Amino acid sequence: MQKRDKIPGLFLYNTYTFGGAINSLLYLLRAIDKTRFTPVLVTTQPEEFLRQNFAFIEWQRVEIKLPWVHNRIYKKITSHELFSSGLGLKCVKRIRFLYWLLFVTLPEAVRIGSVGNTKFVLFT
Repeated sequence: MQKRDKIPGLFLYNTYTFGGAINSLLYLLRAIDKTRFTPVLVTTQPEEFLRQNFAFIEWQRVEIKLPWVHNRIYKKITSHELFSSGLGLKCVKRIRFLYWLLFVTLPEAVRIGSVGNTKFVLFT
């Protein structure tokens, strides 16, 4: 890579909620040095919101799977007395986080980041 080449930066924001995190990401992407980086946002946010707020960069809207986070099995486990509070609940939440990371976020990042021949610096 030559010194003058821009580094493509992939930013993943994989939630349907709207709040401080997406606003912080918006400020970060506005401030990033675009002479050095080419930011690309991949997110689940509504297209109208993206058109209004992120028109200054390349973005792609995707649907994500929520197989473990909001399903009946998770709700049933956390409703059990052993897992509804304290150490049991912490363990279930950590398992849920690891599951999400290993089976949803990382595979999606690899799939999105390996499209074509472009190599991205991944920001999550």
